Amino acid sequence: MASSTSTPALAHSGAMLCGIRPTTLLAAVVSIDTFCACAPRALQATSASARWRHARRGERGESVIGCLLSVGSPPDRADGDPSVGPRVPSVKLIRSVDDKGFSMDPRHLVQLATILERGSITRASQVLHLTQPTLTHNMRTLEMQAGGRLFERSRLGVRSTPLGELLAREGRDIQRRIADARAASARHRLGMRNHVRIGSGPIIGAALLDGLAERLLQQQPDLGLTLQCDRTHLLVEQLVDGLHDLAIAPTWLDRPPQGIARERLVADRLGVFCGPGHPLAQRGRLTAADDDGLRWLTLGEASPFDKGVFSMLNEVGLSAARAEISARGDAMVLLRLLMQGRHLAVLPRAPVLLMRGFFPVVELQTDAAPRSRDIYLWTREAQHDDPVLAAVRRTVLDLAAERVAELQGIGYRGEDER
Repeated sequence: MASSTSTPALAHSGAMLCGIRPTTLLAAVVSIDTFCACAPRALQATSASARWRHARRGERGESVIGCLLSVGSPPDRADGDPSVGPRVPSVKLIRSVDDKGFSMDPRHLVQLATILERGSITRASQVLHLTQPTLTHNMRTLEMQAGGRLFERSRLGVRSTPLGELLAREGRDIQRRIADARAASARHRLGMRNHVRIGSGPIIGAALLDGLAERLLQQQPDLGLTLQCDRTHLLVEQLVDGLHDLAIAPTWLDRPPQGIARERLVADRLGVFCGPGHPLAQRGRLTAADDDGLRWLTLGEASPFDKGVFSMLNEVGLSAARAEISARGDAMVLLRLLMQGRHLAVLPRAPVLLMRGFFPVVELQTDAAPRSRDIYLWTREAQHDDPVLAAVRRTVLDLAAERVAELQGIGYRGEDER
């Protein structure tokens, strides 16, 4: 066979794509060459069935190096005459990487995600129970398929490239799907046929989810629940990705993403809070004169919501406000620290006031204009016909209305305060 590409280089590239050794690939090429040379004489001397067996041998060779070689297939029989056997396969070289000739192995994407997560091929091989040469080979194959480097090596480990991070994200998504499938299987074995996943922000979850779970299980004893608290700006993205069935969270969007519906549960706004033992608790007011020496807590959002918090503090005149502790996504830790009386925190008012029996924090008045932080129920429109989710949605709306009435009983006016 003639080609402008050297045989060893081409064999090596094709072997990488096929996941076999170059010597195995070359043996397959030789076998097809031999078949093509001998086929005309063989076809003249054998019956129709024997001729078809010769063609099948060629097809087996083609399957081995299909991403490297293009082998002609049996022709249509002339006028339906079965005595006319298939034409001799013609062999031609194609380029070593063909986007239509293969598909990425999902296992390789998962392995890439593990390598980048662990920081080295050695540690990843231990987690994946693969040898280092096998893992290295798989990554080289994936690089050839992707058309670029996936990570850079150094004595400190591996560092992802933009392309590698893009593919690793897909690998992590596959891992999540596998974990979801295992969890669904486990629930099925335990007899939990109906399962609902609810996501919530940390403060809102601490105030609402325990009561919501209790009520849902009273109404639907065979219901299984997964409750997850996460940073509020991630919840809607997770809902779109199918990680939740419902989400309870505020919004920074003018309108919800396509296919997502939202309903306002509580008209809320931000407030500044401190513990009852804080020096400002007795005065009950925060001014620009208090700027120096204030210590702040935050949930570590690093999200679009930060803009409202910063603008509120700047309007008060607290330009030097800086978070000393970030209790990232953990409302209980933040509230316990707040109760110690050494810090301040900007938090949504309604959830904090609902927990006043457990955490009697003090709200400080300011001269800043109110910053809204309404709380919404987010759902996927495609699931609105699901009777189980419809019942859960009604329960969430009813519980939220009860909690608003409870707040109004202690003077909370919500939207009227703006």
